Amino acid sequence: MEIILKKMKQIIISFLLLIISVSSFGQTNKTKQEWISQYKESVIFAGFSTGLYSQELSSKLILADKSFYNPFFKTLHKKAINRGADYLLNLINKDYVDRKGRVTEPADGRRALLICLQFYTSKKLNEIAEQEYIKWIQNPNKKKLMEEVNKIY
Repeated sequence: MEIILKKMKQIIISFLLLIISVSSFGQTNKTKQEWISQYKESVIFAGFSTGLYSQELSSKLILADKSFYNPFFKTLHKKAINRGADYLLNLINKDYVDRKGRVTEPADGRRALLICLQFYTSKKLNEIAEQEYIKWIQNPNKKKLMEEVNKIY
């Protein structure tokens, strides 16, 4: 009887450890997906608001819609967001230059929103987000950076 109880304890402990490890793996994956999603949204918003080339319009957009307002994430990952937003701005500017003089005047302007929507669903943005996430995970100072940003907010 004691042998059976010991075996049952071992089985129960092994089962609990398995459940904990599986749930921890799921949380890590969920955290990664949340980080990548937040990063992509931040890049699109930064690129779009800058790509409008109108400070007044960008300010009105920010006042009207707080969907992308996450100062903690934005402050913590500013350089990474700027790298993605710069890539997006290059796409917007390239499209503008390519269309200039080739299409009729009313359609001659910037297509910032369209370019942003296309970029948001692109493989390229996913690749950039994955690379930035890996850089963040491998950053040995991330705990210190998070504490510093927490002090600000």
